[in-house]
Amino acid sequence: MNTFKCVNCGKQRVEGKNCNVCGYRPNSGLSGCAVAGIVLAGIVVFFSFASLFFSDDETDSKDIEHNSLYAYSFAEKNVKDMLKSPATAEFPSSSEQDQHTKYIGDNTYEINSYVDSQNGFGAMMRTRFSCKIVFNDDNTVSTKELVFD
Repeated sequence: MNTFKCVNCGKQRVEGKNCNVCGYRPNSGLSGCAVAGIVLAGIVVFFSFASLFFSDDETDSKDIEHNSLYAYSFAEKNVKDMLKSPATAEFPSSSEQDQHTKYIGDNTYEINSYVDSQNGFGAMMRTRFSCKIVFNDDNTVSTKELVFD
């Protein structure tokens, strides 16, 4: 057994036990900071779940998803599905993607962009593509006219 100096009286005591001279009990529980952290985390989790159940019902989920960057992400997925090496695909940054996306009406976006990816021989190649992304009334998304130049 390891012995330590008691912080209260200075005499030797056994690790994890009360001091046999003055009866001082070492703090074996959670520190105040740890308890505060746990309580704070619990409050954050509570309000996160509460916001899911008590959100504004007037907001239509289709309105949130219906934007140019969301349309571009669907185009990316469809383009990656057509590549020889989708893991190497590099698309323009999100700030540039907005410049490649145009809303043409009827919940439809036209995308004219590019992707850099490895070809079958491992060389990086830039390939231009165009497509139309349609947000349907039944909350589905369709890709039309995907063309590689």
